[in-house]
Amino acid sequence: MRIRALLQWAGLAILLCIGLAGAKRLVDFARLSALDETCCFSGYFTAARIALTRTATGNLQDLSWFREQTIRNGFPTGDIFFGNPPSAALMLAPIALEPPRQARIIWTWLSLSFWAAGVALIGFFIVRSSQGSLLAAAPALLSLATLFEPLRSNLERAHVYIFIFLLQSICCWLWLKNRPGPAGAVGGAVLALKGYGLPLIALAVLRRDWKFVAGAGASLTILGLVSGVLLGFKQWVYFFGAYSGNGAGASFFDIATPALQTFRSFLMTALHRPPGRVVFLLQTAIVVAYVLWLSEFRIKRKARGASPSPASMSACILLNLVFSPYAEDNGYALAMTALLLMIPELRRLSLASILTVSGGILLSWPFHLRDREVMTSWQLVTDYARLWGAVVLLVAASIAEHSRRRVVVVEAGKSWAGVWVAAAVGIGLVMWYVKPFRDPVNGPLLAVGANDGRIALVRLDIEERPFAVIPASCEKLSSLGFAGDRAGLYAGCAEPLKTAVIDLRQRRESAGLASPRPLKVRSRPRHDEVWVLSEGSPGIRIFRGGTAELLGEISLAPQLSDIVFSGDGARAWVSDSGSNAVYVLDAAHRRQIGQLRAGDGPVGLALTTDGGKLLVANSRSNTISVIDAASSQVLSQIGGCAGPNGVVTTRIGSQSVAYVICTDDSSVGVIDTQRFQVIQRIRVGGRPIGIAMHPNGMRVYVAIDGADRIVVLETGPPSRIVWRVPVRMNTSQLAVAP
Repeated sequence: MRIRALLQWAGLAILLCIGLAGAKRLVDFARLSALDETCCFSGYFTAARIALTRTATGNLQDLSWFREQTIRNGFPTGDIFFGNPPSAALMLAPIALEPPRQARIIWTWLSLSFWAAGVALIGFFIVRSSQGSLLAAAPALLSLATLFEPLRSNLERAHVYIFIFLLQSICCWLWLKNRPGPAGAVGGAVLALKGYGLPLIALAVLRRDWKFVAGAGASLTILGLVSGVLLGFKQWVYFFGAYSGNGAGASFFDIATPALQTFRSFLMTALHRPPGRVVFLLQTAIVVAYVLWLSEFRIKRKARGASPSPASMSACILLNLVFSPYAEDNGYALAMTALLLMIPELRRLSLASILTVSGGILLSWPFHLRDREVMTSWQLVTDYARLWGAVVLLVAASIAEHSRRRVVVVEAGKSWAGVWVAAAVGIGLVMWYVKPFRDPVNGPLLAVGANDGRIALVRLDIEERPFAVIPASCEKLSSLGFAGDRAGLYAGCAEPLKTAVIDLRQRRESAGLASPRPLKVRSRPRHDEVWVLSEGSPGIRIFRGGTAELLGEISLAPQLSDIVFSGDGARAWVSDSGSNAVYVLDAAHRRQIGQLRAGDGPVGLALTTDGGKLLVANSRSNTISVIDAASSQVLSQIGGCAGPNGVVTTRIGSQSVAYVICTDDSSVGVIDTQRFQVIQRIRVGGRPIGIAMHPNGMRVYVAIDGADRIVVLETGPPSRIVWRVPVRMNTSQLAVAP
């Protein structure tokens, strides 16, 4: 017994250490996030300010009109309120008259306090009602709360789901304490403010818990009336019109993005088309039938018990997430309530406890689920891991509810074997995740270069935060580029004149390549070669990847600007800003095979994803040339961008688009390369000088001259700023690992 007690105390000590370390890391994360300019917060803040100032002259569901309002209210880029009920504008009303940056900081710290209050409220109540130890529960709840990944996603965007989580937790807590009236009032507020909680209200209706229903109806009515008075009751007409498809702009159900974590979005991704009306009706029938079962509905008598079981409440919350038409990944902060309600199942080892642990791990684990394009069957599993976690937990709740009805009694407080298994698995996973020998350079990487020669490395699949800063022996950095096999990172130095080779494993400079005034560094696809464009003769020097071995030279012109390769690496295009020419090269034989004219001052180059068109940014003529890559024929000259510089391309569904940094007007232009027109302008502020595309084509990274943050764009449609990566150095260059 003494050994067992020692092991338990040791386990609690480890959990406490993990929880405290997680809390410190979370506070640091929140401190940085509070300074970010992000979407989501700007939308709710703008709606709240419109409500308080009574300036709702347009339709809040109108994408174009609302974007104009967000910019007018002090945000650098437009956001949307589309799909939210007018009453959602009341959430940020207490801080809506503050300056936007100050309000963002206040909301971030309020969100942390909401999270702590909700976890403590439900967690300690459930543990105490199950006759568990509050002393033992404290470090476990601290660890769970600080490592729950959807929380970080909410803090990053300053979303409102954490506040909804607190209300949802209060609703369940009051109902479990057999106070259905107040519980219903809070549940109605959840539905009015963010459209969640409908299964809980349906559960109350089917259980004939009229006090809960009356409370929900009262709060719904009050919030609906208040928002109608402040915004105009026509906003409710616009809101329902967006859902019916009769409102301004697209129908709410037409929105499709891999960021959504529901069965509907999964089917859209897996089937490559929106699910039809039959699927929607079938989904609705499943939800209705399931809630009927949860409610223990009987025509002639009420369901047993004064309030539903924790398992049935958990199931209702999970139903809301899994079968919602639009549940974002960061909406899974709401799943924490469902997870805490399942704590009683951990009193013994059973199928329900095993599934609870498994679902909790999938929900808590830091998968990078945002804005990824599913390419393989396996990614349908990994990209939707949060959804599968909710499904597994939903199955656990169903088994637990079924067992309760069979009167399977567990002696409370005697074993709690499931808790210790969960803790052991969780500790093991945390140790694996943070182990020192876990090399972060294996994932997708963004290299950010500073004017003083420092280079920050950012992992793009976990946090989008710098994990290392490498000093290069440069006083002025002119370019960055990865070797194709990641054998190294190349940094072109304008002072002194050389190309530094960075060993990514050792995270230090390992060698230098002699090259006069290096301007661009590019790896040749499918070949172990790095091409360095230099100002002056010979123009291009070719090195073996990761080494200083010179393989060859190509003499072209003294003012080369950029180079882009075909997908197989057989052909290359090189821009020459001095003679307004673009040279076509046979990359295998290292010789020029053609030349074409684009515009005045060609600099940035990019090929469309199918390799069929070449885009050239002409800095002096303020145009983008679209050229047929096979025939070298100029197809179009697109204007509307002041000082175009870098350009990247991607495909959004069937649409081929390009993103061009317009240095002189502080924006990024989005171009439809099939219709040859600018379809969107995104103001990023400052002087944008570098641009890079995520390997999956779903995010664009923009460097602002002298700024200490990288602007991150979501490719849409519509495209928008999602947040800014803090790098704490004056950025100048960007490169994404191939």
